[in-house]
Amino acid sequence: MAGRIKVGDVYQIPLPDGRHAFVQYLQWSEQLGYLIRVFDRISGSELESVGELSSAGELFPPVFAGLKGAVKTGRWKKVGTLPVPPFRFPLFRCTSATKPGTYENWWLWEGGPQRFIGKLPSEMRALEVEVVWGYEMLEERIATGHNLFADVV
Repeated sequence: MAGRIKVGDVYQIPLPDGRHAFVQYLQWSEQLGYLIRVFDRISGSELESVGELSSAGELFPPVFAGLKGAVKTGRWKKVGTLPVPPFRFPLFRCTSATKPGTYENWWLWEGGPQRFIGKLPSEMRALEVEVVWGYEMLEERIATGHNLFADVV
């Protein structure tokens, strides 16, 4: 079992095609757990240094993930630690909807109280959904680019 998970830790994620992705633990949320960012760096080779990721952007905005399970099983391996750059807690959208479709009961969340907005404006459809990604589902999203929550509007 890996050691304690700390803010700034960077993990290597195996992808189905043999390549690797990399994530960093950004912040803890009492509501949803581990907020991570996924680096825009997918590679077929090992990193020479975790510092190589410092200049990489993000593949998509930060999301919540089942980091503890992925680390505990050894599936995601710690490759180092980087300072967490200053960032603003992301804005998430949430609804009680469970299937693709159009809904009019949307809420926005930035780590504090949720704010009801009703119908989701088109400019907010790209916001991440307030959900904890299971590590296998997140691996699939990274590998394929398919966000299974994108169709819920």
